[in-house]
Amino acid sequence: MTLNSKGKLDPESEASLERALEGKPPEVKARVRNIALKRGIHVKDPLWEIIIALDLLAVLIEDSPERWETTFAEFQSELDAWATSNLNLLKALAEQTHNLAVLSQSSEQFSGTLDELTAAYNALVDPLQNATESLEQMLSGWEKVKRESLPQIDQLRDSVDKQRQQIVGLTKAVQELQRSMGRPAFLRGTSWKGAVVAVAAIYAIAFSGVSLVTLGLYLRDRPLLIETHQEIQRLLE
Repeated sequence: MTLNSKGKLDPESEASLERALEGKPPEVKARVRNIALKRGIHVKDPLWEIIIALDLLAVLIEDSPERWETTFAEFQSELDAWATSNLNLLKALAEQTHNLAVLSQSSEQFSGTLDELTAAYNALVDPLQNATESLEQMLSGWEKVKRESLPQIDQLRDSVDKQRQQIVGLTKAVQELQRSMGRPAFLRGTSWKGAVVAVAAIYAIAFSGVSLVTLGLYLRDRPLLIETHQEIQRLLE
């Protein structure tokens, strides 16, 4: 560094200092210039720019302690806020991880239950299908029996009506004969109550024939009825 007779920097050093402190306030330039003069370093020295930068930093620190303190306080506040935000984020992530673990466990349990239900359903499909087919066959057989029995029932009903009419006619004939000729020989010596009993016996003998026919039809279809009843009971169980 070269000084003139007035103790100032030579033009080359001054120009270099101006380039290094470009844009800085005049008071900052003056203080840095004074520090540079005290150090006595030449502008061509490799450490010239580093020394100027360090001198500038020293001036800034000396001139702005409150601003630096405020800056550090703001930085500390932002750092605390960032730490709090990260802590909340970590808590949220931990809770989300726990929820995902619970959800995964629930999904596994649900999947196991679904597999069991599927297996149970598959196990019931064939029996239900067989039962449905058996029920349809029984209903078809029952309808067939019903269709075949209806004419016979109608015939029995007609036969019973005819026999009832015959009994009524026979009773009237007996009464008419009794009025015109007196009591029949088999009713003589009996009271009117006994006559009624005798007529009832005749009716019972006639109706027994119908009963025997009905019993025969029942016994013929009884195996099919029993089989149908047992199959329905098995399905209901």
